[in-house]
Amino acid sequence: MRKMISIGLAAVMLLSSFGLCFAAEETSASVEEISPRFAAVRDVESNVVITGGNALFYVKVMPKSSTSISYINVTLKLVNSSGTVLKTVTDKVYFSNGYFKLSSNKTVSRGTYHAEYTLKVYKSGSLVETISGKSLSEKY
Repeated sequence: MRKMISIGLAAVMLLSSFGLCFAAEETSASVEEISPRFAAVRDVESNVVITGGNALFYVKVMPKSSTSISYINVTLKLVNSSGTVLKTVTDKVYFSNGYFKLSSNKTVSRGTYHAEYTLKVYKSGSLVETISGKSLSEKY
């Protein structure tokens, strides 16, 4: 009887190991290659901070290196929850203190607001990439 249990247990272990090998082969074959999100930019941060009815909105760009970007043409907008643009600022921004940054402020009433930005990133006078996005919403 012990011999039969041992043989049965060995067979179950053998069959279960084949299943694990097969699963490992299938998963590794379906892994996709990861590519960088931006060409010259490491990260973009945008936010709206409202204090006492004053909305400070900004976009901050961290380059991959201090020489990967010459300048950025930035368009930055403060937008309310109905999609109305309350203020737009546009400027050519240069590298300073480890990043590129454009900010502005606007007096606002009660409501929900977010920032929207378009970045045209240049290196040696040539457009490297265009990045658009928006911040999370801030309620006042």
